[in-house]
Amino acid sequence: MFLALIKKDLLLIRRYVVLLIVLNLSVPFMMTMNTSFVGPMGFFIIVSATAYIVLIATGAKEVQYPRAASLLCAAPYSRRMMVLSKYVVIFLPYGFSCAAFWGMSLLKPQIGGMTPGMAIMGFLILAVAVGVYMPLQFRFGYEKARYLIMAAYLVLVCGAPMLLSVVRAVVAESVRAGALQAFSGLFNGAAAVLEGTSPAALAVGLLAAGIAALAVSVGASVAIYERVDLG
Repeated sequence: MFLALIKKDLLLIRRYVVLLIVLNLSVPFMMTMNTSFVGPMGFFIIVSATAYIVLIATGAKEVQYPRAASLLCAAPYSRRMMVLSKYVVIFLPYGFSCAAFWGMSLLKPQIGGMTPGMAIMGFLILAVAVGVYMPLQFRFGYEKARYLIMAAYLVLVCGAPMLLSVVRAVVAESVRAGALQAFSGLFNGAAAVLEGTSPAALAVGLLAAGIAALAVSVGASVAIYERVDLG
């Protein structure tokens, strides 16, 4: 039954499959026209764009058919299964993005290759972004969640210069108060710990952080969705 829910969500984005394939195959080549090396940044752009398209596509379809969720709940599908299927559908295209980027890097070395570290970091970034967005969507609905994310982005972009000026003022005051030396010692200590950590241990830690973020997000989404009145 769980596979049926995943198939249902995949059918919602079937019209975007060609777009996702073209995006994952063409963007690395297009980026090499302006730079001699694409590297991790290009991979992260592709992963984020792919996840955004999947989120928008599934959310827009559910808005068009608001009674579908209540009908599914009337069938032998629990709300927990419905929530989990949406997370799985988001990360299936992520797997395709990893494979596509690796395949393109074999055809064109300027793309930079696909490393386990890039895959894990991409997973962590996507897990945090999806982990924040999905509970908001289950709580407020697709339209309101989209506007909340857009508003947060605008506030972050517009407020960044003001925040930077405040940070500079605080740092200047900290220099006079002698607190900067303490912060510098703490930062250097953390950097020393990271330098002493093996790449394998660091990768496992990042992967565990991504899984933990997803686990917390899934738990929050399930708790929210089980209280939603589907009418």
